[in-house]
Parts: sequence; C-alpha cells; structure tokens
Amino acid sequence: MTAHYIEIETGGRLFAGYASHPKPEVPCCVKAVRAFSVGQAVEGTAHHEAGHAVAMMLAAGVQCELLWLVGRGLLTPERAWAAEVGGLDDQGIARDIACSVGWELDYEPSPIELPWNYPSQQVRALRVLAERWAQISAVAGALAQHRALTSEDLERLAG
Repeated sequence: MTAHYIEIETGGRLFAGYASHPKPEVPCCVKAVRAFSVGQAVEGTAHHEAGHAVAMMLAAGVQCELLWLVGRGLLTPERAWAAEVGGLDDQGIARDIACSVGWELDYEPSPIELPWNYPSQQVRALRVLAERWAQISAVAGALAQHRALTSEDLERLAG
C-alpha cells in the first residue's frame, strides 16, 4: 500500500491522515465523488459506524464501508478515496491514542502485525469484519432504518 497524505478542511476544522488511494481529480467535494442517492449515503454511513460498533476498532469503519461498496458493486477508486476521507477523524483519534502511550502511528506496511501500525490494523479489522459480517449487517440495517440505536439494540443485534 502506498500511503497518500490527505488534508481536508471542512466546517473550520482540519482533518489529516493517509489514504491508500490517491486523490481523484475532483471538481468540488467528496459528496460529488461518491455520487450516491440519499439511501446509499445512509447505508454506507451505517456500515461505517456498524463496523466500529461491532468490531470495536477505529480502523474497522472505513474497512467496513469499503466492503459494503464491493458488495453493492459500487466500488471505484474515487469512492474508495472518499470512504478513506470519511475515516480521517478515526485516524486522528488513533494518532492521539498512540501518542498518549508514547508511540507514533505508523502508515508503512509491516510484515508483522503491530499495534500502532495503521495498515496492520486495517488487515486486523478486515479479519474481524469477515468473522462478524452477519452481526454488522444487522446493526447497519437497523441503524440505516432508525438512524440511532441504544446499547441494548447493539447487544441484541450483535450479541
């Protein structure tokens, strides 16, 4: 994986991190790159958040959204990039956690799984997502329908 540095400013806030896909030639914004219907946007976001909730990993949100794109036949390099942009805040949180214990979040691929290596965490997330896809789909479906879930809902749906 080649890491491509990204900085996006929105709402007066700067988000920065890395994506495995290069920035596409975009006329305006991430929304234009995705070109989703409202229903697709809700479903994609629901899968992103369900990935976090069920796998309990920061890297799982983007990876889950990418799997959803593949499953729906919607994956393009531009949409993959947009999904990764949607996870820049997750990377920021992961960097803060790593820093709090004296580590630096690393983006270079590693032959062994390391706790503060983001590509390693993406691979680990994919493994967990594959194991728990039925629960993730249930949570994402309920989240897309109701727009919010309680901890009791998550426990019932994800076990």
